[in-house]
Amino acid sequence: MNRIIEYFDEQKHRQVATVQERTGGLYFAYHPQWTGNTLDPSLPLAFSGFLSAWQLEGLMDKLPIPSNPRYPEYCQKWGIDARESDPLILLCTTGHRTVCHAICRPCGWKPGIWSQLMP
Repeated sequence: MNRIIEYFDEQKHRQVATVQERTGGLYFAYHPQWTGNTLDPSLPLAFSGFLSAWQLEGLMDKLPIPSNPRYPEYCQKWGIDARESDPLILLCTTGHRTVCHAICRPCGWKPGIWSQLMP
């Protein structure tokens, strides 16, 4: 299954970037017309390619931490198990909102249907 997530600018309603699951890892690319802020310092605007472990970690650092007492509530709100470890699912649920006002959703997102990302 080729899973894709997209980041959208919440204020300007434009696509920011995509992360696509491919053979070999997770492939990241900014939208060619995006000129706003980067999603993470490890992902400059000129970057496109497979995410290294430290670049993925930069995106994942913005997720709520499982040791937070309210973490099970966050997961329940999004309909995922608190033990979920799939980065695409976590980025689109508990970490869907980024510091640069981008929102992460599965490609072709429909409200309440997070199962689109299940492998």
